[in-house]
Parts: sequence; C-alpha cells; structure tokens
Amino acid sequence: MISERPEEQSNDNINVGKVERWLSTLGGGGLVAYGLKRRSWPGLALALLGGVLLHRGITGRCYVYQAIGTSTAQKKGGKTGREEALQNGGSPGEAIELEKSITIEQPPEALYPLWKNLKNLPRFFDTLESVREESEGRSYWMAANDTGPHLEWEAHLIEDHPNQALSWGAGEGGEAEIISVRFEPEPNGIGTRVRLFLKYDPAHSLLGAAFARLFGRTPEQALERSLDQFKRLIVTGEISEAA
Repeated sequence: MISERPEEQSNDNINVGKVERWLSTLGGGGLVAYGLKRRSWPGLALALLGGVLLHRGITGRCYVYQAIGTSTAQKKGGKTGREEALQNGGSPGEAIELEKSITIEQPPEALYPLWKNLKNLPRFFDTLESVREESEGRSYWMAANDTGPHLEWEAHLIEDHPNQALSWGAGEGGEAEIISVRFEPEPNGIGTRVRLFLKYDPAHSLLGAAFARLFGRTPEQALERSLDQFKRLIVTGEISEAA
C-alpha cells in the first residue's frame, strides 16, 4: 500500500522531475500489466522493468542520477539539480573550458612519463581517488564527491604525443569531457611550461553535470591546486616514473 503520493514526499531525496515521474509511473504501470499478461520469462523481465519505473515515478528517486550526482527535480528556489550544476560552473548550452599552467624546472622528457602512468594522477588531483588503466587506451577513474556518492567513469586515451601532450576523453561521444596536459619547453631553455586543460558540458552531458558538482564553483582553483601539487612532488623528489 502506498502511503504517500509523489508530490507529497520530502524534496530532500527526490532527484527526478515531476514530468519524468508521471511518465515513469504511466510507462511502468503499462509494462507491468503487459508483462504479467504474457505469462512468460520475457514477460516477467518486462514486468520487473516496469516495477523499476514505477518505483522511480512514485518515490521520485533515480539511482542512476544519484550515482552521478545529478537531478532534474526542482529544489528550493525553483531550480533543478542540473540548473544548480550550471550555476556552479557554466552557462546554459555552453561547455566549460578551462586552462591553467605552471613552469617546472625539468625537461618534458622527465614530466611526460609521470602523467602517462595513470596511477600517479591521484597524487596531485585531490578530487581523484584512483585511476585504473585497462587495455587499448581505456581507463577507469574514481573521484570523491563531498556532496554525494563517489563518481566513476570510463575514459579513453584520445591523444598521446610522447613528451608533448596527453588527452583523455569521456562522456557522450567519448569527447564530451576532456582532461588534457601539454608540455612546452620554455623559450629560455630552462624548464617546461605544463598546461592543464579541462572541458566538460553540464548542459548536455550527465557526466558533465556530475563534473560541475565535483569541481564546484571554482574549477580553476582545482586545476591550480593540481599543478601546484605536481610541482611540489617534483621539487621534493616524492614522485618518479617508477612510482
């Protein structure tokens, strides 16, 4: 027995918008009725799927949205979770593109391998918990999220020019979200300019919306912290290619 109607539940745990909830309820109910009517294993599978949609519509909770830290439900102030994500880092319809750089008194040949070894990245990205490299340029990234569950995603190596540049792409189409690093020798011959580039699209990508929550209102500071930490590890000798 259902004790609460969808609109009467607390907004604290709701992450599905009103229209989505009613569509999920109607579609789920139809799938349950159709699946049970078939009296077969495929029919049972359809009924179970309908049950998931019914739960989504009735409770207003989507576990996929919860896992990536996004929401289409209206919060206090009349904004959806995605609109809040946009407010944290971008404008409607626009991808966020950021770049920060730092000079390190080491040649590119000494710095490039440290980024190529993905296990090193969490040592200077404070938002990352782990990066696991797989075959054929695939990797799995896990980030800590103070405002919700941990965020995990698959990335692909989309650019690899030894001692010059590395780029990883993820999200819709494989390049909606990009993390890129470039190594440029300083004109005076002393050191390397390390340029860190971040792109994410909170308006059109669920992963981008999750990135907006992850980096918050000041994603530039997150890039600066990563570069500062990388330089500190180089200067102190705490990081090496063999790490």
